[in-house]
Amino acid sequence: VNFKDLVATHRTDVISKNAQWFEDHSPVDSRFKKKNVKGVSAKVITAAILSGDLYPASAIGINLPNSNWIRSVHGSKSVTIGNLTDAYKKAAHGNGFMKEFVYSQTERELIDKYDDLTDDLHTDLHECLGHGSGVLLPSTDPDALKSYGATIEEARADLFGLYYMGDSKLVDLNLLPNREAYKAQYYTYMMNGLMTQLVRIDLGKDLEEAHMRNRALIAYWVYDHGKEKNIVEFVKKDSKTFVRINDYMALRCLFGDLLAEIQRIKSEGDYESAKKLVEKYAVKIDPVLHKEIKGRYEKLNLSPYKGFINPKYIAERDKDGDLKDVKIFYGESFTEQMLRYGRDYSTLQPIKIHHLADQMIDMDLADQIRDIKTQFRLAMNGVASSKMREQGLVYHLNFGIELPRLREIASEYTPNHELAQMLWKENIRESKILATMLMPVDRFYPQVADIWVEQIQTQEIAEIAVMNLFQRLPYASTIAFRWVSDSREIIQVCGLLLLTRLCMLKRDFNESAAYELVDQAVTAMQDDNIRIAQQAFILLRKYIQIGEKQANEVSVAIKPILQTEKQRLLGWVDQLMFECGL
Repeated sequence: VNFKDLVATHRTDVISKNAQWFEDHSPVDSRFKKKNVKGVSAKVITAAILSGDLYPASAIGINLPNSNWIRSVHGSKSVTIGNLTDAYKKAAHGNGFMKEFVYSQTERELIDKYDDLTDDLHTDLHECLGHGSGVLLPSTDPDALKSYGATIEEARADLFGLYYMGDSKLVDLNLLPNREAYKAQYYTYMMNGLMTQLVRIDLGKDLEEAHMRNRALIAYWVYDHGKEKNIVEFVKKDSKTFVRINDYMALRCLFGDLLAEIQRIKSEGDYESAKKLVEKYAVKIDPVLHKEIKGRYEKLNLSPYKGFINPKYIAERDKDGDLKDVKIFYGESFTEQMLRYGRDYSTLQPIKIHHLADQMIDMDLADQIRDIKTQFRLAMNGVASSKMREQGLVYHLNFGIELPRLREIASEYTPNHELAQMLWKENIRESKILATMLMPVDRFYPQVADIWVEQIQTQEIAEIAVMNLFQRLPYASTIAFRWVSDSREIIQVCGLLLLTRLCMLKRDFNESAAYELVDQAVTAMQDDNIRIAQQAFILLRKYIQIGEKQANEVSVAIKPILQTEKQRLLGWVDQLMFECGL
């Protein structure tokens, strides 16, 4: 189920309308080019519900038909799923991956500035034009490449996109802002093909999946053929391996050379050449490099694969029963969703099992909510509630109940994901606090954490959520860094609070994470927003207390602002230098 992304589809429309130009200017032999490109259509969609083979792990683009003769006669249609690519990018922001694997700040700045745009554009070129380009010779069997066919086809589409990423035509069409942007895609593609996609492969195994083989084939072929001129190289820095590109335009020429050869193999059905390319460049893995990359990746505590959970759409109707709105609910875990699908849509007769010991858990959630609210009213403290309002803690409803009493109430209930979600949605101070006490950590997923933090409105709830729930999450540092990078005040504060708690717990940060923590905290401490700045100052103090190494890192980072004219900031810097022992 989807709807069309009109803004992003404009990009694919421009590409499709110029399909003949791209085909004519391709570096492949003229015998293998389409004389008349037919029926190339493309659009970008927003997926509302995923199912079948695209759930929970989905493709980000689809190009049909697969049949070559239908393509040649009727053309092809391409669909890019825009909100999925956007979700992948947001999930990766601030997770430490780029700092761990990208060679230098120069490349990181390119990627930060242009990678989202160029990655989408490369996908569009791959799906809209790459798969639909070229022709088979009349005598060629479409299945001539046999088991190597899928890898060759994906390499062909990727190379078509890569070659044109570096073409000034994309700037002329206003698809790229300048002639530097393409470098972001070239770097991330080469880094992935040569190194980082290996995080998905178990040690000792070969590459088997067609897309991964395709990326390795392209990356290692151009690396091999560019060795003499040192176009792309592996370099060591701090005993870690990195990819460095020394000549981007020469790299583009190599992409063009390989595209010409791959198209020849496809058009002629040259099985032996396909086999030779794939087996030489796209199957075996350097075990030493593989072990290093896996080890570095594991320290980041990231998952190599990602999937999606469908939202629940809840219809809201007026008194006459007419639809007036649709609310989107993201509270289910993957397990809960699969169990619900099995319960609601299975064609098999369900088996009902009753456990007397589970009566409290099985009690209707609405009854539990009513019971909890009754306890709130009985424990209400009007004086405390009034004082909170006077101090600026404004809630829609506030019973003024002290934390010890709320812990007593929470102890009467078994931690329950659904109950915690319902409590959190209540715009009541005590409900939100109780939700942080009753949410099971093992069922509180990152996407739900992001939703919760966006709904926090007061410093009190932020601190309690961090204390009761967020600091206990196995991915706490990952979301903390992401939140600190957010532009919204309360989310930044939550991120800083969470990092502060992790420092107090003596949580171990790897080198990349430690650098990011100090860098972001020093930057935040200079913010004009007093809440953000003060919490960043507290974070640095707690980080210093971890040990001498951390104190040295902070002292180096704050030296550039020793001459600040801001009195508040100067006082904090002096305090930090004192605590660093300087």
